[in-house]
Amino acid sequence: NGWPNHNIIIGSDFDHGDAVATWPRTVEVIKKMPALSEEDKEKVLGGNAMRLFAMNGNGAAAKTNNVSLGNG
Repeated sequence: NGWPNHNIIIGSDFDHGDAVATWPRTVEVIKKMPALSEEDKEKVLGGNAMRLFAMNGNGAAAKTNNVSLGNG
């Protein structure tokens, strides 16, 4: 479909009052998107973040030089 799903990460700034109506359904909506393959849904809903932050699957991030942190 040409959409760069390997570069998209879902995120939230959840503690806003106006987000209460939409946030709980965001993941559900993405999971039901027919235009995305199951593999792309997994990437967008967590796989890309794990790759970007070099996470090992248990929430711990390894040191990486792949992301510029703006400190030098």
